[in-house]
Amino acid sequence: MFLSVHDETENEETVQLSAGINKTGIVEIIDKPDAKGWKTELEKGAALVASLASDGTVGFIIYPYKSERYSRNEGNIILYHNLSPDNVTSKLVKSCISKYLLYVRNSSIYGVYSSSFLDFIRINMMIAVDIRNRKKIYRTAYGMLAEWSKIIGAGIAGYIVAVLTRVL
Repeated sequence: MFLSVHDETENEETVQLSAGINKTGIVEIIDKPDAKGWKTELEKGAALVASLASDGTVGFIIYPYKSERYSRNEGNIILYHNLSPDNVTSKLVKSCISKYLLYVRNSSIYGVYSSSFLDFIRINMMIAVDIRNRKKIYRTAYGMLAEWSKIIGAGIAGYIVAVLTRVL
């Protein structure tokens, strides 16, 4: 793991914690007239980025490992966004690092087969609370509420009709 700081622009800074490059163990033999040899496939790109935006808010984003043959469906997960710098505590940073290490292990070709059901749930919860997915979840919940309202309304109307026909 290595840490890099990008602070060339005033009020727009990032701190990035990156995992190293892994060899996947897949070797491709190159047998072309102009080139012969072999090529080892690599996975790279895993990072935790803390970014200070120009409006003074802080966001935390995690990126998975990717290789030519294996990558996760999501490109990244936004853990937190629009945080005040006063709200960034050591507890929050430790939580982000913990989530990052879990995500890195499960996005790597080495860790994908050793993940537990609890890891699966935790990663899917991180994906669910991502701001981009919250809108979809709210929209789906609203749609479900509307459909259930129709069903319950029809049931209540049916009950009222049944009571009225019994009385008359």
